[in-house]
Amino acid sequence: MLKTTKFRFVFALAVLMYLFLSINTLLTKSIDSTSVDFINLHLKEVSGNRPSRGSLNYDLYVTESNEHYKIGADWASCFSYDTFFNNVKPGQPIKVGVRKDNGFFSSDLKLVVFLSANNQTYLGSGCVNRTSSDDKIQIPIFGALGLVFIYILFYYQELKDVGKNSKKKQLIKSD
Repeated sequence: MLKTTKFRFVFALAVLMYLFLSINTLLTKSIDSTSVDFINLHLKEVSGNRPSRGSLNYDLYVTESNEHYKIGADWASCFSYDTFFNNVKPGQPIKVGVRKDNGFFSSDLKLVVFLSANNQTYLGSGCVNRTSSDDKIQIPIFGALGLVFIYILFYYQELKDVGKNSKKKQLIKSD
């Protein structure tokens, strides 16, 4: 199976990507007080973004710096955006929990895993941990299923190519 070099190369690349993503996901640590820096800041603005890939995330801007903090797409469902937007106005103090280690993909971002204001939590680390725990199961499973699907597609394409070649050979022999 997968006799051609092109198919082997693409499949090997897919396997390497799967292994990299799975290992990175499985090694991601849970959020606790030792893995988060808590900072007291003042809200400037919060905005929702939906980049080209379509996953909603939020950018949080504060008056203390020009840098922005990001609530990642994985945790956007944990963030009570509407309630936060209605209850917290620009200039109000907020408490932000920023992850110390963001992993391989987003090491330079300030990823927010906790957000509160006026003694109300709008993004809790419990929800973030549940989402990360679900990812540790779902990413390896769906990745493996994706690899099987890719393999079947390549195998089917190879069978189709072999069928075309044998028909050509039969046409040449019959002439």
